[in-house]
Amino acid sequence: MSVFSQGIWAQDAPTLHCAFQLGNGDVELDWENNHNCGADFVATHIFASDDESGPYTEVSLITDPTETIAIVPEPAALTQYYYLVHECVAGTSLSSDTLDMFNAAPPQILNVTVVGGTTLISWAPSPSPETFGYWIYNFNAGAFQLIDSVFVEDPMIDPAAPFYEDVLSTPSDGPEEYDLSTFDFCRDRSGGGLFSGLPHRTIHMTYEFDSCVNNIKIFWTAYQGWDTQEFRLFKDGDPTPIATFAPDEFSYTYDLSPADGGNLTFSVLAESTDGINSSRSNEVSIDIQLASLPGYIHLKNLSVLGENQIQVAWDIDPAGYFDHLRIYRGTDTLDMGTIADLGATEDPIQVAYTDSEVLTDRAPWYYYIAVENSCGIQRRTATGRTIWLDGQDNLDLTNGLMWNEFELSDATVLEYRVTRIDGTNETELGTVASGSALTFTDDVSDILPESGQYCYRIDGIFDCEVPGFPSVTDSTSSNTFCISQTSRIYMPNAFNPEGVNGEFKPVIVYPNDENYKMVIMNRWGEKVFEGIEPNEGWDGRIGGDLAPQGVYAYYVEMESFNGFTIQRKGTVLLIRN
Repeated sequence: MSVFSQGIWAQDAPTLHCAFQLGNGDVELDWENNHNCGADFVATHIFASDDESGPYTEVSLITDPTETIAIVPEPAALTQYYYLVHECVAGTSLSSDTLDMFNAAPPQILNVTVVGGTTLISWAPSPSPETFGYWIYNFNAGAFQLIDSVFVEDPMIDPAAPFYEDVLSTPSDGPEEYDLSTFDFCRDRSGGGLFSGLPHRTIHMTYEFDSCVNNIKIFWTAYQGWDTQEFRLFKDGDPTPIATFAPDEFSYTYDLSPADGGNLTFSVLAESTDGINSSRSNEVSIDIQLASLPGYIHLKNLSVLGENQIQVAWDIDPAGYFDHLRIYRGTDTLDMGTIADLGATEDPIQVAYTDSEVLTDRAPWYYYIAVENSCGIQRRTATGRTIWLDGQDNLDLTNGLMWNEFELSDATVLEYRVTRIDGTNETELGTVASGSALTFTDDVSDILPESGQYCYRIDGIFDCEVPGFPSVTDSTSSNTFCISQTSRIYMPNAFNPEGVNGEFKPVIVYPNDENYKMVIMNRWGEKVFEGIEPNEGWDGRIGGDLAPQGVYAYYVEMESFNGFTIQRKGTVLLIRN
């Protein structure tokens, strides 16, 4: 230093950012011109050596006080070390850091660990003084992707213990793998630099919970980056592990106990073989409560809505949980099958279902409802039965009705109401007490509909008294059942065309125009008249002329509304005045 006057004085040391070897072997030096010589600036002196310990020789002299870049020829492409000083009139500054002309040494990752649901990467700083920052890489889509950078001079980072939190990481979804590289002030800052060469990967924990066998199977992956001495398993944040494992063990079965609460958390910690570093996995949280089935479920009603439709209604505990709510149906209690699975618990829970694939005119139908959890444990209602109405033509102008008792647990039938239905008109005919003979006779002699068909429905009125619940009065309906009265044909045995009964025709109860005919023949078997409508009669003429008095044969045929074919044969006396 004796080449400079007045020796070293109170001047800040220059900041040498980097010494970068160019493609031709020359070295470019970049520094921060932080002297405060002002007009007293003399020069920036650059020194080099092929040995970090020296001796150093001045290789360049820069007299421009604003210059921050210099090119030092290196024709031999030797490894060189550099530093520089500023000279002012009053003396020289302290020397800068000594840098070599190669890339900054890569950092050493200490660990990657999961903290609060994100991944934290810690590393030992690069020993190279020219290190300006670190690139952070995450393994994604089959390759390492640059995700961020950390600068040495960042006031939020301790340069002696740098770290980075990847706030976008999702370590609960799978292992997160990272690598680092360094860069200096002069390098391309788009991701270049030397990688650590030893990426680290987090531990990923998963589990299988089978509430039916009352245990939890816990699994974790190996830590990648250093050798593991042991794994420690922690529960519910307790600092004392519940178990330790060898480095080649990656699973554990935890048996639940009555002391365990409704929610358990687990994580595993890997300890490095040197005892210095560790890494914690993601934390898994497990709801161990076996969802309780509804405390109650009971049938509320079974009622026929219309042709081939039965509505099933029930009450259920809204606080319960289930994986299946199934509806069962059958014509007897020994052969009932599932007709619907309404799935798992929903809000609100479904409490009614319309069965639209049931033959309501075939028989009474049995139903029950069952809920089931994931373990196959089931809770079900009692079995109920609908009202099925049947009947017949009594062949005396009355219709006979009969039906079965309505069956519903906790229900008491008060009475059955008999209703005749004519289109949109309904007439209540009477009531029948529960427990008595469930029959009813309807006299239709004074009610002669054109079709001869009479339709009926039974409505059961009942009180439902479920223990612990208020009593409810409700009603249920049977299928609608229709009875077609058999047609009747009455034939006169004589008529007088000039008298009161001027036409010969039958008296018909419930006449039917379809497929009707009446044929009249004389004594020689010749047809003298044919009618095709029930109201059409013979006026006693043949081809417009008066037929002679005498006996004539007739044949009448008609199809009744209930499908029977009615025939009448006989003779009639034609009388002339």
